[in-house]
Amino acid sequence: MSPPSVVEQANVDALLDAAEDALSTGDMVQVFELCDRIDALSPGHVDGHFLVAEAHRVLGDYKRAEVLYRSVIEEDPDYADAWAGLAAMRFQALDFDEAGAAATRSIRSDPEGGQGWWWRGLVREQRGDFMGADRDFRRASILMPVAFPWAVPLTDAMVESMVQMAVETMHPLIQSTLPQLNFFLEEVPSRQTLIDFDPVPAPHELLGFFSGVPLSERRPSDALPALPAAITLYRRNLQRVAADGEGLLEELRITVLHELGHYLGLSEEDLRTRGLD
Repeated sequence: MSPPSVVEQANVDALLDAAEDALSTGDMVQVFELCDRIDALSPGHVDGHFLVAEAHRVLGDYKRAEVLYRSVIEEDPDYADAWAGLAAMRFQALDFDEAGAAATRSIRSDPEGGQGWWWRGLVREQRGDFMGADRDFRRASILMPVAFPWAVPLTDAMVESMVQMAVETMHPLIQSTLPQLNFFLEEVPSRQTLIDFDPVPAPHELLGFFSGVPLSERRPSDALPALPAAITLYRRNLQRVAADGEGLLEELRITVLHELGHYLGLSEEDLRTRGLD
């Protein structure tokens, strides 16, 4: 098939710009429609296929997105953003080896692009290489400061203070049970914690986790549970969700109250109605 004419190429470029705008505003139907028009003018256009992959990723269809990212890479092995997209999909699937390899390939294809650095930083976190992760995050933040702002530090003292404040808002009867509840602060969730969820959450998005028997399911005649109730907070994930210190403290407050809600036996729907999702 002959390449598109100058006029057709101009049309393709305009459609790509419109599809990118639709993607940024969350109009996935428009993205698909525009990319269909791109494919009609220039069959197999790699940028159009990449935007379709991005749209499926936004919609949560990770399997379809991964297939499309791989097809883009087959067409253009140096397509850095497609490698970064593949890294994201494999990271979501907890395949940290392939995620790390794809992120490194993205960096090699485009060292000035921020996404590869950011995904490789997340993989390094999961491997416990926090210094290496922070180097990658710093590079991503320098290259793409809006998409990847530098995280606001969350100290142990901030966590302890917020937990105490949340506990003090509880009813005295509930407070009397809190000595049975342990609080832990970890950097990121473990693989085992993640696979206990259905569906598995994104490793970099889980902010807290309640484990043990909820208070509402215990009876006075019950012996002490074999697994003590515990709330674990994940420092590095919390640090990522706020643009400043005030926002960070608010996210921490909501997370602590959310997990305390699980301790009391509230469901996710109950917590959503209370604005604690």
